[in-house]
Amino acid sequence: MSIRNVARTGVSVIGLVAAGWSCAAAAQQAKEPADEVSQEIVVTGTAIKGVAPVGSATVTLDRTSMVQSGIRDTSQLIALLPQGSNLGTSQNSTGGRQQGVNLRGLGNNATLLLFDGHRWVPQGVVDQISDPTIIPFAAIERIEVVTDGASAIYGSDAVAGVVNYILRKDYEGAEVTARYNSTLYNQYTIEGVVGHKWDTGGFMVGFSYLDRNRVKRNERPYLMQDLRPYGGNDNRLVGTSVVPGAGGALIIGTSVYGLPTTGGAKPTASQAVLLNAALAASSPSVYDSYLFDTGNFYDYFASRKQISGLMKAHQSFGDSVEAKLTVNYNRREGSARATEALQNIAVRLTPSSPFYIAGLPNPTANQTFVYNLGLNFAKDRELTQRNKEDTFNSTLELGAKVFGGFSLDSFVSYGFSTGCNVCQAQANTTISANIANPGLTGYDATFNPFAQGAQAGAEMLIAGFLQEGVFRTLDAGTKLSGSLFDLPGGSAKIAVGGEYTQTWFALKAQNKLNFTNTFQISRNTDSGRKVKSLYAELFVPIFGANNATTLFDQLDLSAAVRYDDYSDFIRSYLAAGAPKTFTTARSEEHT
Repeated sequence: MSIRNVARTGVSVIGLVAAGWSCAAAAQQAKEPADEVSQEIVVTGTAIKGVAPVGSATVTLDRTSMVQSGIRDTSQLIALLPQGSNLGTSQNSTGGRQQGVNLRGLGNNATLLLFDGHRWVPQGVVDQISDPTIIPFAAIERIEVVTDGASAIYGSDAVAGVVNYILRKDYEGAEVTARYNSTLYNQYTIEGVVGHKWDTGGFMVGFSYLDRNRVKRNERPYLMQDLRPYGGNDNRLVGTSVVPGAGGALIIGTSVYGLPTTGGAKPTASQAVLLNAALAASSPSVYDSYLFDTGNFYDYFASRKQISGLMKAHQSFGDSVEAKLTVNYNRREGSARATEALQNIAVRLTPSSPFYIAGLPNPTANQTFVYNLGLNFAKDRELTQRNKEDTFNSTLELGAKVFGGFSLDSFVSYGFSTGCNVCQAQANTTISANIANPGLTGYDATFNPFAQGAQAGAEMLIAGFLQEGVFRTLDAGTKLSGSLFDLPGGSAKIAVGGEYTQTWFALKAQNKLNFTNTFQISRNTDSGRKVKSLYAELFVPIFGANNATTLFDQLDLSAAVRYDDYSDFIRSYLAAGAPKTFTTARSEEHT
């Protein structure tokens, strides 16, 4: 079955005009760094070598600026820019996993991340984010940032802008650095780079190792559940959602009762204490004794171990052909204490259950015993959430000088990312509904909800949850660029090319929410996308250094257009300066 809606429009072209009158001081400043500027070729934001991006400026952070900033986090370097944002880019927002880049606060996926001008595979299982920390800081030569949308050049994933990490090419020698940071956490980092060059080529190898400890919530009182000392709420008990102490709690209707620790004996009705605002106000110590703060269990910041390596090599063959190869590998492991509902497991007690407490309101209704397995098992095991990820990227490039000063540049990139987003213990709510009720499937006579400490009968309440994914990308393209003709203001240049991108994603989720407490597949899905692209860019200098006038120092006309055909849902036409993006939507389903 296919559904197709069509909309067509013309392509807009914009001209970028720069006019000005130079004073003597400004002219002198422009002359001083002229030699340095001429050696740097901006490669981001345009398909034409040596010209400014279409419609937006490029901000460059060179190696010296990065080192002097004192920041070694490749993601946070971008957040320092006026156009950068910390929103959603820190590991706090991803459970201590990947980091992204966010320009203008439009989100990680609105900013295109490039490595030496190429797309690499993103990281993550549930949310895929391109993470610049997969490459060693020591391997970066500079960072180029296009601070406005560049969809006409790169496609719709560059709505907010482009960040391009340029890797070192002709590095000679070796460098190793070590750092120790002690702030909210302790972090050890060692990284280095080694390289060698010869007349026709060279290579560079960079590496990095990071080890950071976890940060417990109870190390900062304002990260606890009970925020009453700061004018907030007590989140240990909200409605009938309660985190009890080792003795547990009992829910009947909308009432929550705290229970004492009895060493396994069933409490009497007179021992059950109604937990409410009146008790909290009149006897706060009594109220607190029946509740537990999960801030003593949870981590605010996950521990992290990461190792990354990168190799870049290039070789020229004669005067007209050059080959480049870049390979990157990154492994990241994290862990955090997160018991995921094990601290308040709802155990159903029917009136026929030996653990049913008589003498309380609604004697014919079921009671819910809230069992804090996490607290009772705390001394015997650490119930930890673990995540891991392996990322591999490779890019092979081939450039050749062809006819009339034109160059033909082709590349192919392949990468994959595998990981477990959630690998952790989970409460088995299927068994907890029956475990204390004789005659029902899942009943275990050895389980005693009123016993403190670890017990064999409660083992079946500890289930597991796995969420594993694989993301793969293939990106290939070719581009022909060069000078068309000379004008008084300079050379008119053009670039035309095509690109093919294919992505695959597979997700497999498993849980143990069954009476046998064995893994079962809850979701097993895969998807993919193919994108075929054509693009062209034109640069025409009207006024330049050779024909500057009193009115115009420089006047350039730039135009770019890109056509993308998405196999799954969208076909788009993107033009620089176009007021709107018109699309041809397409949805296909095959059975």
